[in-house]
Formats: sequence, structure tokens, C-alpha cells
Amino acid sequence: MVNIDANGSELLGFTVTSGAASQGSGIYASDQVTIANCIITGNGYTGTGTGAGIYCADNSEVTISTCTITGNSITGDASQGAGVYCGSSSTVNFTDCTITGNTITGDESHGAGIYASASSELSLS
Repeated sequence: MVNIDANGSELLGFTVTSGAASQGSGIYASDQVTIANCIITGNGYTGTGTGAGIYCADNSEVTISTCTITGNSITGDASQGAGVYCGSSSTVNFTDCTITGNTITGDESHGAGIYASASSELSLS
């Protein structure tokens, strides 16, 4: 798991795989950060979880560009965002990303690709 949480921080050109955590198995992002040219794959959690690929914390501003987010999974009831979870009042900007092949299972679970919580703001291009 990668934790990127200082304003202005950047994670550039990495492959993030095999992480396991209830929040952000692959990447936990908070504050104003950039994730670019990364592959986020093969991260997962068994149990109630959020953001197996990328977890964007409440009130964060995250830019995700030219990334592939694939093959991440959560298996647990009331889980959210196997690919990407966008927390409350977060702003998440996606540019030139591929989000595919993520899975989520369990009762009341949502968002195999992206889950955007209340008052989050997404930009997809």
C-alpha cells in the first residue's frame, strides 16, 4: 500500500500491486496530490472495504492521469469502490485513464469501477 498525503505530492510511473487494506489497498490519497502514469492492479481486501485500487479521502483533491486501474477487488458486504473510491467532498479529476476489470461482491456493495460518495465532485476526460 502506498500512502500519499502531503499537499503537492506526486506518485509518478509506478506499478502498485498486491496491497491489502480496508481503505486504499493500493493507494491511499489525501490532501492535494497527483497520481500519473501508474498501473494499479491486483490489490484487494476480503471484508468490508473501500477503494481497493485507489482511496481518495474526504475533502481531498486528487488528480489521476494516464493510469490503468484494473484487476482490483473487494469481497465484503457494504463495500464501495473496487477500482476507485471518492470520499465525501473530494474532488477527483481523471484524464486518459483506463478503469476495467475490477470486481466487488457482497450485499449492499457498490461501484466496481468508481464509487463517488455524497458531495464528491468528479471530472472525467
